[in-house]
Amino acid sequence: LGSARLEITKHIEANVEEVTKEKLKSIGSIEGTIEAVSIHRRRLFKLYDRRTGLAVDCSFQFDERAIFEQSWNRRVMVRGVIWSRADGRPLRIQVSKADDIYVFPLDEQLPSADDVRGILDATYGNHQ
Repeated sequence: LGSARLEITKHIEANVEEVTKEKLKSIGSIEGTIEAVSIHRRRLFKLYDRRTGLAVDCSFQFDERAIFEQSWNRRVMVRGVIWSRADGRPLRIQVSKADDIYVFPLDEQLPSADDVRGILDATYGNHQ
């Protein structure tokens, strides 16, 4: 085989550094929206991180119907073991059970301003 000379540019160097950078493992949660599910070869869903807007791979071993029935395209918080880049950006999360996906209530299910005002009045008295 022949040989070729490759110039190592700053761009290539940065890419190599990114790929080989140490990854951090922690237990935590990520908030976002589930928008893609795959059960081909391995069970995986994509959580679009609410903070960064980037996709985080979420591996799971439970019945995927739990994702579609409860949390599909909804605002959720996913708990599990998280692998992150050294800068803290999450790359993937291992989700142990369907209960580790918390589905936030829909906006129409949240208390209104009038409801909250009533709670505050009852708790702190009416100070108008």
